[in-house]
Amino acid sequence: MNLKRNSSGVTLVELLVSLAIITLVIFSVLKFYSTNLLTNTKEYKRSELYYRAVEEMENLIAKDYSSSDLKTYFNSNSNIRFLDDGKYLLKIKVESVDPFTTLEPEPYPTKQSEDRLLKKITISAVALEDAQYPDKARQVDIVRFISP
Repeated sequence: MNLKRNSSGVTLVELLVSLAIITLVIFSVLKFYSTNLLTNTKEYKRSELYYRAVEEMENLIAKDYSSSDLKTYFNSNSNIRFLDDGKYLLKIKVESVDPFTTLEPEPYPTKQSEDRLLKKITISAVALEDAQYPDKARQVDIVRFISP
């Protein structure tokens, strides 16, 4: 008797190879999306931190150069203030500098009409959630100068 083999079906080996290829493609796509999601989350948190620092900077530079609000940052001990809003820790430093030497002037002008200095405002912001992991903490530093 003559037996003919039917070659129209799929063998087990072909089925396993196709499943392996499909599995590799699916895992590659999932890895790509999970990596992108992680990167997007980090960038979103960094941009939130940056915009919080910018918001505080805008509040300070909107004030008049001789405003009493800016003068409250100067005291005998330090010209640094910390602001904790529950989500971010902001370090705000306001200092007067000579525009030619970029150093603090000695003596400081006492009359407003003689004051030709720049006020250097520095804001450093850190997310409080990063306090547990200081090696992974994100920090934003912004520096602006205002003049009379």
